[in-house]
Amino acid sequence: MLAEFDERLVFALVGLGLLLALVVLARLTRGPARAAQKVIALGAGHRLHVLEIEGRRLLIGTGPSGPPNLLTELADLPAWTHTAVNSDWQAPRAP
Repeated sequence: MLAEFDERLVFALVGLGLLLALVVLARLTRGPARAAQKVIALGAGHRLHVLEIEGRRLLIGTGPSGPPNLLTELADLPAWTHTAVNSDWQAPRAP
């Protein structure tokens, strides 16, 4: 009885190890996941997401009634706005 338990335990551990290796391999081949830079809640489950993918900034709209929708591709931000964006949309200070 103990021999059967040990054999099942070894098979379970090997199976879990193979599953873990498969998950890691899938993540490595898929590339890094990108999170939204900014999410704005509009109410009732609707949201705007600003994503940056491969150097492009995209505005995506999501809601409960349909799939995500590409609204527009955003232009690059001017240099003076980087400080404002990184400090949660505060206006730049005068020099």
